[in-house]
Amino acid sequence: MADDRKKGKNAAPLPDLYDPVEDEDDGLDESEDKKAGRKKGLFATMRSLLKRAPAPAVPTGKQAIEPMDGEEDHWVSLSLEQLLTQDPSALVHIISLRAFRQALGPVWERIATKVLMIAEGTLRQHAGPLAKIQQNGPDVFLIMFNSLSPEAGRRRAFDISVVLGKKLVGAKFQIVGSGGALGIGLVSLPASALLGEDGQLATDALDQAAEAAPQVSDTAEAGVWMETVGKVEIDPNFEPLSRGDKAYKDNTWLKFKVSQPKPEIRLVPIEPPKKKVGEPEWVPIRKDR
Repeated sequence: MADDRKKGKNAAPLPDLYDPVEDEDDGLDESEDKKAGRKKGLFATMRSLLKRAPAPAVPTGKQAIEPMDGEEDHWVSLSLEQLLTQDPSALVHIISLRAFRQALGPVWERIATKVLMIAEGTLRQHAGPLAKIQQNGPDVFLIMFNSLSPEAGRRRAFDISVVLGKKLVGAKFQIVGSGGALGIGLVSLPASALLGEDGQLATDALDQAAEAAPQVSDTAEAGVWMETVGKVEIDPNFEPLSRGDKAYKDNTWLKFKVSQPKPEIRLVPIEPPKKKVGEPEWVPIRKDR
């Protein structure tokens, strides 16, 4: 115990962790506190260190991050009017649902939202991510293929129209023949025929194109068609397919119906029949005497 007391007398006094009198902010700097001979507590020392921490420098000049070359092109999506202004010779494929709308009559108002959702989803699914699609009015869609040639873009638009017709009309949709089936209108016009003087899409030209667009079911017989100055013209070099002399006819022949024989029903056993096994021959046993 005596040794402990001696150690306690000789030990240095413990510093106060928190002294409310010493930690009060008296408006004096650390240098002034040293001159006045004042002691600072632990929390006051930490607070002074935090106050003296410099703020992070903002990069300026060459240190600032600059955008990469061509990066702005991916940030901004050009509108259809801007794309047509850049390339006036580009083809715009107009898919018209006007004939389908007129055939439905008052039913269109009830199912218009669902029909347009199906049409837009089909177009975006089959046109590809690089195609520009825009709806114009309640029954017209515009498609522009930047990455395809005019011929390839026209074929792609035709295929999309066929798929859309099968989805909307169902089994009654006819690709070949003019049986009065509901069709999807398709017409291709150059950008110069659709843009007005103000650089915007001409509403009158689009309306006339939607009205004059031939149905996909009719274009299969009309051949490859080109549109110039807003008018639909059939390719003059188109020749319809014909059988020629392959089909033989004779005016003396009589037509009659042939009843097809019904196939005979044969009953097939599920398991093959088991082979009959003959009975063994019994021979008496003889014992030799």
